[in-house]
Amino acid sequence: MTATNGDGSTAAVRAERLCLLDGDRIAIRYRSSTQVFAWEEIICARAAKNGTWIVTRHGEFKIRESIGAVVSRLEAVGIVQIHRGVAVNGAKVRQLVGRSQHRLGIILDDGQVFQVGRQFQRMIRGRYGTTTWRPAR
Repeated sequence: MTATNGDGSTAAVRAERLCLLDGDRIAIRYRSSTQVFAWEEIICARAAKNGTWIVTRHGEFKIRESIGAVVSRLEAVGIVQIHRGVAVNGAKVRQLVGRSQHRLGIILDDGQVFQVGRQFQRMIRGRYGTTTWRPAR
C-alpha cells in the first residue's frame, strides 16, 4: 500500500484521521503531515483488518476506522458501499455488468472491476437506472 511522495518515490502510508473539509475536499492526517485532495480523486475504499484503505490517484492511505464509519462520513460526496468490504466513488462508475440474477460487477473509469455484494445489488441497480435484471437474449 503506497502513496507518492513529493520526490516521486512511493511509500506505505498509515494514516490516523480522515476529515471532510468544506464539502469539496478531504483531508487525511498521518504523523506530522496532512494530505488534502478533492473528493473526485478518491477511487475506492477497502476494508482491512483493523481499518480501511482509501485508494486515491495519489496513493493509498490507511484510516483507523471501520469501512462503515468511513462510508457514512463520505456518503455526502458520493462514496457508495457496494460490498461489505468495498466502497467506490459513484462518479467513477462507468459500467454495470450483470452475469446472472445474483452476480453484478462494476467497472470504474480506470478499468478496475469490483463485484457487488448481493445485499447491495438492489440499491446499486436502482441508483444507476437498472431496477430489474433481464437475461441476455
